[in-house]
Amino acid sequence: MRRACSFGGLLYHYPARLFFPSCLSSTTAQPVFLGAGECNLSRTFLTGLGHWFCLVDTLGLGLRVQAPLSTFPFPMANLLKRRRPTLFTAIAATVATGVAAYAYAKRKMYPELPTVTHVDLHKYKGLWYEVARLPTRFEKGCQHVTAEYKLRPDGKVQVLNTCHKEGLNGPAETATALARSVDASNSKLKVQFFWPFEGDYWILDLDHADYQYALVGEPSRKNLWILSRMPHLERSIRDRLIAHARNLGFPVDNLIYTPQPMNEKP
Repeated sequence: MRRACSFGGLLYHYPARLFFPSCLSSTTAQPVFLGAGECNLSRTFLTGLGHWFCLVDTLGLGLRVQAPLSTFPFPMANLLKRRRPTLFTAIAATVATGVAAYAYAKRKMYPELPTVTHVDLHKYKGLWYEVARLPTRFEKGCQHVTAEYKLRPDGKVQVLNTCHKEGLNGPAETATALARSVDASNSKLKVQFFWPFEGDYWILDLDHADYQYALVGEPSRKNLWILSRMPHLERSIRDRLIAHARNLGFPVDNLIYTPQPMNEKP
């Protein structure tokens, strides 16, 4: 006498004398693509103690059959694959929530940092030149630095940063990211270069008339950028932006003035 047991749509036949109806036969299993049987993979669980069990519905009776993992009749990868999407989703949600909570807690530690009242992302998109920056590890040795922003249909901003190493015409290195606004003002954005970490990109000053320059920073005051549509910014405007950043608590005495091509000077 043989009984049928289905794991994930595969119907297995096994001798009824083997722990009926425990679905434990591996040597006699013959998979055929038929309907559901008595023991489905969705009802199969790992105990974490070197055993597995399946919940079997036989003639209306709910039975739990447990056995050592060595008797598991289906490739373990299939069980893990079945569980993986849910498991990874749960892990991802937990990690993302933890990172967000940590970032929020850190922001609360810093003094308030006011931003501009509103940013039109359609005007803000395009190519920007870096005029000056506070030292950052990821921009060490960078010259002729640019940032290009493209607005996507979903409202997010595609970011392309370009740095020339150790010279205006040195080897170009690029980094891509995705930015999203955190409120209706569009003055506070979250930029993600790799999941699940996001950085703050807060627009602190802006040429509202023509969008020709911007001052960008973040609440910790560790990062600051002066951006311009042209490689070189008028000295009086640059000095005003630096004075504004100083008043906001940024260590502007540490600013690095980014070399840019002279032949593109307005």
